[in-house]
Parts: sequence; structure tokens; C-alpha cells
Amino acid sequence: MSYPGVDNVQLCQFIANDIHVKELPRVHRKACYACALKEAQEQARRERVHANDSGVMSSLLGKFADSLFFTETSQNKERGLSNKRSLLLFATYKWAAPMTIFILVVVSVDRVYGIPSEGSLGIQKDAGVVRMLILAALPVLAAGICTMLSVQANSSMKIANKKIKELNAEELGALKSDLLSEDVQAHVLTNKNEYAKVLSRAIQIRSISYDKSDGSDGGNQRTDLNTFLELHKLLRESFSILHQKYPPIIINKYSLLFKIPGTNPSLAPILLCSHLDVVPASDGIWDNDPFSGKIIDGIIWGRGAIDNKHNVVGQLAAVEYLLSTNTSLERSIYIGMGHDEEIGGVDGAAHIAKYLVEKERVRLECVLDEGTMMVAGAIPGYKPHLAMIGVSEKGHMSVELSVKGPGGHASMPPIDSESPMKIMAQAIAKLESNPLPPHFERGAVFRTELEFIAEKLKFPLNLICSNFWLFGGLMKSILIRANNGAAASVRTTTAVTKIQGGTKVNTLPHEVKAYVNHRVEPSDTLESVLEYDRKLVNDDRVKMRVLEGAIPPSPTSSFTSDPFRHIQQCVQLVFGLDSVPALCIGNTDTRWYWSLSDNIFRFSPLALTLKETSMFHGLNERISVDALAGIVQFYISFIKMSCGPSKIN
Repeated sequence: MSYPGVDNVQLCQFIANDIHVKELPRVHRKACYACALKEAQEQARRERVHANDSGVMSSLLGKFADSLFFTETSQNKERGLSNKRSLLLFATYKWAAPMTIFILVVVSVDRVYGIPSEGSLGIQKDAGVVRMLILAALPVLAAGICTMLSVQANSSMKIANKKIKELNAEELGALKSDLLSEDVQAHVLTNKNEYAKVLSRAIQIRSISYDKSDGSDGGNQRTDLNTFLELHKLLRESFSILHQKYPPIIINKYSLLFKIPGTNPSLAPILLCSHLDVVPASDGIWDNDPFSGKIIDGIIWGRGAIDNKHNVVGQLAAVEYLLSTNTSLERSIYIGMGHDEEIGGVDGAAHIAKYLVEKERVRLECVLDEGTMMVAGAIPGYKPHLAMIGVSEKGHMSVELSVKGPGGHASMPPIDSESPMKIMAQAIAKLESNPLPPHFERGAVFRTELEFIAEKLKFPLNLICSNFWLFGGLMKSILIRANNGAAASVRTTTAVTKIQGGTKVNTLPHEVKAYVNHRVEPSDTLESVLEYDRKLVNDDRVKMRVLEGAIPPSPTSSFTSDPFRHIQQCVQLVFGLDSVPALCIGNTDTRWYWSLSDNIFRFSPLALTLKETSMFHGLNERISVDALAGIVQFYISFIKMSCGPSKIN
């Protein structure tokens, strides 16, 4: 094909812009595009020029593909049918064959079990004809449905890509040279064994918080507050530059608040959080003494290794390095370390927050505390570690149920009434058998998490997670049955944790009590959950009382904000992993800082498998020396990105 006075390059440009060619019949137009595409490829090869640089190649490819499927007439354009028709044909080709095979299997099963040969009106029908009609109609219907899903999935993935904004190789290289240079990496690598020794010594200090409300968590033992003073001393010795330049403010005798001032006081500071206390060592056989702090084959063992003394060491080590290299920071940094997070933070983080409000009078750019981590296997169909950044946190409410009755001797149980034990058992059975309804509507955090990662999943999960407008109900049903973690991510949980009643085995109790713990999903409220319990039990003999210390669900922080994006990019920079917004199902000290910032995130830069997450408050808690070094690198990068003199966008 040629035009007088027009060379091949111009011909390509003509065709790329549909000059003249769009008026040709489809068969001729298809040939023109194919010819021009070949010419463009040949010329690019000869001149060693990438055709995409001029945009010609990509344009031709798209138009060549279009020409295979439909004729772009003006009438069809007006009706908006051209793209739909091409997509329909594409979906028929891609999906109809697999769907037909599926339908054949269904029909084969139907033939085995048989279908009624008589209709609902008593009219005799030929089952074979019915099957043939179904077989003929369903592939076409499936192709149409898949067309809509493909369009919707493509749209959803484009939206997700805008939110995620992964760094390309060039951006990543520039960021690495600025935030995580070879000098930084060499320093952390050289000192990683020193960090491990500090964590080991910290684990050996038994800074255990015991519950004040009852005799659990170690019987009648009381927290030994002197252990926190020992921990202060260890940190003072281990991070001497920080303590000399910016000694911590002692909050309520045992908590710490560091302030590293920036050069620009007009910028809102950031707050890094961790906590100094640990839970008691759980019952069971540990491979190593939980307070030995042993380092064996590059693994640091003991209570606090991942909750939360690793973050204490990681944060302070990062600031120590920055101060030692005289790194200039524009934005001020606070580091808050409470001493009673494991029992609510009332004496620790609550007082730190009060100090920041009353003495410092600050509004924080962001708060980063412990929380969700980088977990492999957390999302079905996604095998690599996935960084889950907690943008919201479940609430917490414990409810006491009590039933009173006449009691009596066990030899003569009542025949015309129900005992308190029986009444309570019925109430418990109702609560355990009828959990609160799940939340998977638009905007729900776990739904957003799946939408973020949808494009990285394999078929059919990528299709399902990109089309919750259609498959939301199906996914919700799957999640509440999949496993404990998945179910807990989409609903307020109900767990009966303790029952009390009776003093002797031969005496009917006068009073029976049961305690129910709810972790409240952000779409619910404390009031709505309590009302649900009352309506479900529906028995005036069962009295309900909310125990002290109830916490409502947290506000949800934006996952399009700069601080969230900084966490994402530091995860990609240090660990090379994807990240998503997530719901933190446990409780942290962040509740005390809700009034200080709109950007509150819960994330521990630690990679674990789903099975390894059982170490939290469980047996054999441990962390590798290399993982601890990665935590230090993450905090160095995050501080420099958030507070450094050069803004990275």
C-alpha cells in the first residue's frame, strides 16, 4: 500500500492517526494496519530507534487489535457499541470455552442425578431438549458477564494503581541513594550484632505487666516497676549519643519521651511509639528460657523479641545513627515508650499524650506505632510477604453476664424452674452460635485491603476481588468460613472467656457469672454491640454490665496521605514488598493519641509467616538478627523521608 509522495514513516503516522484508513472496509483496514505495523518495526530495527518513543508502535498495536474485532462506524460510535462489541468477542474467545467445559460438567452431573421430566404445571418436557437449550445459552451469557467483569476489573485496578503508586527502578534507585545509601547499609550490617546484644539484654529484664483487674496473668503477682528503671539504664548505656544530646523526659516515673528537634519548627512533628513492658511467659514448654535472651544461630529468643522490645531497639538505634552522622532533620521527632501498654496504657501512653497536649502543645503529622506486620499467606492466593499497614483498629469491650437464683442442695434440683447455671448456659449458647453480622460493604477496611492487592492475585481471585460490586456477598460468605483470622477481619467477634459459679460440687450456685469479650469492628459501635447481645439473649433474668476499660473502634486514617505513602515506599525500599491498608484486630497505645493526629498507623516492619504470628503472647517468641537489622534500616529510611531536608514525593 502506498500514497504518492509519502514515505513509510509518514504512512505509519497516517495510519496511526486513522487518516483515510478509517473509511476503508474492515478487511482492507486490517491489512493496512498489519502492513504499517510491519514497516514501523522494520524501520525501528534499521534505525535502532524504539518505535514506542514516537508513540507510533503502541498506537498501531491498539488499532490493529481493534481492527480484528469490529468496524468503527460512525453509527456504532454514536451508540457506544464498538468497544463493547470488541470486548464481547474477546470475552467469548477467552471465557466461553472454559465456561462451556464447566457447564458440560454440570450437565453431566445433572444426568447422573436426573431432573424432573414433568414441569411444575404437569406438562411433559423432554429433559434432553432442556439441557441442550441451557448448554447453548449459558456460554453466551457467561461471555457477556465476563465482559462486564473485565471492564469493571480494569477500572478497579487502575484506581488501585493510583493509590499504590509503586516506585519504578529509577525512582527506587534515587530513593535508595538518598535514604539508604551504601554507607547506611554498611553501618547497620557492621552493628547488627550489637543491636542483637542490646535486645538480648532487654529481654533478660523481666519488665512484665500483670493485669490489675483480677488474679489472671500470673495469679496475685504485681508488676515490678523497678524493672523499668533497669531498662532505662540499659538504653542509656546502649544509645549514649541520643541520651547525651537529647535525654528523655521521664513520664509518670517509668515511661520515656524523647524529643529530637528539627530545624523547621513550623512543620508538625512525627511520633514513633513502642512499649517497654511485656506479657507474662505463657504456659507451655519453651525451647529456650523465655527470659534468657539467648542468641542461637542468629536467632534472639525470649519474651519481648517481637512484642515490643525489638521496636524499642530499632527506633533508638535509627536515631542514634542519624545523630552520629550529624544528619539534618527539618521536622521534629518524638519517640514515646510507655511502660504499661499490655494492660491498657493508662499510666504510660495516656500520660505521654497528656504531656504532648499540655506541655508541648503540638499537633502531630503522624503517629507510627506497633501493629500489623509483613505476613506471608495472610491473603488467599498471595504467597509473598505482604506489608499490612494498620489504618484502623478494632474496639474492645468486655461484658459481664450475671444470673441469680435460690441455689440449694444438688440432691434436689428444681423441677418447675431453671437454675442460674442452666439460664447462663442458654445465654452463652445463643451468643456463641449467633455472632454479629460481618461487614464487607464499600469502605470496609478489609475489603479495601483486598481491592488494593487484587491486581497481584491469580485468576479467579483477581476477578473476584476487582468486582466486589458483584461478588461482595460471595466473598463475605467465604471469609467468615475460611479461618479465624479472616472471620475476625470482617466482623465484631464474640468470645466467652470466663465463667464463675458455685463453691462446692454438691451445691447449686446462687449466682453465676460469665464474661464475654468483643473486639468491635469499626462499622459497629459499643452501644450497638451491647444492644445486639441483649436482644439475642432476650432474657430479663440475665443482667449485662459493660466492664471498665471499654475502647470504641478507632477512626480510620487515610491511605492516600503522605505518611501512609512514606511507609509504603520505605517498605518497598528496604524489603521490596507490596503493602496494603489493613485493620489491626488487636489494641495498641494509639488510642491515647487520637486527638493529636489524623494520620495514625500501626505497623511493625517485621516479616513473619502466618503460623509465626502465634508467637505473640505465645510460646517461643523470637526474632532473627537480620530481621532486627532490617527494622533499623526501615526506621532510618522512614525518619529521613518524613523529616529529612530533602522531600521525596
